[in-house]
Amino acid sequence: VKSRVVCVGGSVIDIVAKSSANDKMIIGTSNIGKVFKSDGGVARNVSEVLGRLGDKPLLYTSVGKDDGGEGIISRLIDCGVKTSDESVVFADGVTSSYVALLDDASDLVGGVADMDANQHIPTPSAAALSGVEFVLIDSNAPSRVMIESAANAVKACASVFFEPTSVPKAKKICENDSFIKNVSYAFPNEDELFAMSNTNKSVQGQNASDEFDHVKHAAASLLGRMRSDSSAHVVVTLGPRGVLLASKVGGPEFSVEHTLF
Repeated sequence: VKSRVVCVGGSVIDIVAKSSANDKMIIGTSNIGKVFKSDGGVARNVSEVLGRLGDKPLLYTSVGKDDGGEGIISRLIDCGVKTSDESVVFADGVTSSYVALLDDASDLVGGVADMDANQHIPTPSAAALSGVEFVLIDSNAPSRVMIESAANAVKACASVFFEPTSVPKAKKICENDSFIKNVSYAFPNEDELFAMSNTNKSVQGQNASDEFDHVKHAAASLLGRMRSDSSAHVVVTLGPRGVLLASKVGGPEFSVEHTLF
């Protein structure tokens, strides 16, 4: 059965170490606490959810030649995610991982990200995407892979979904239009939106008639660079203030509709 959805991006092992709430953390020595380990990575996470819902997505990712990588792929297959020799690269070295250290108040003390394995994420060809409806790309993949995957998706008549994952990565991939011009749906938070649209949050906010005007302006700016031959949408997460949906309607002389949830 052909997958309706293809996900392209990172597979990561997340490790969170939290100091005991009963004792204040002492820097420079060992502390009693708890360590939590889980599978992560945006494309991997989305694939797992879709697999559990019965959609059988195909995942393009890379992991290390270690127990961690083999475990991630095995657990995904058990969840209904499809993989192949072309879609998963077992790279030399260890699987990408992120380690976070939290103090007794659950505040982040520091973290280390080892993401070298993500540099080997493969690119799905236009032929491989034939018949696919949606291609989700996260910015853990190298820029070249993101650009080529989005272009191949458009050639295959699929809609491209983009998950920025971080401000620096969002800014980098949107420095020019090579990637974003092929994106139909983007899901940034507020800071990622301003990085992607290259607009200034503080300046826009000074003259705003309501608290969301600067977000609407940035979303409209980004929509103007997104896929032009079809509708495009930006879903901006705003923390406790909700979610803003900005949609481009019409052709080259498009208008933008905003809905706040």
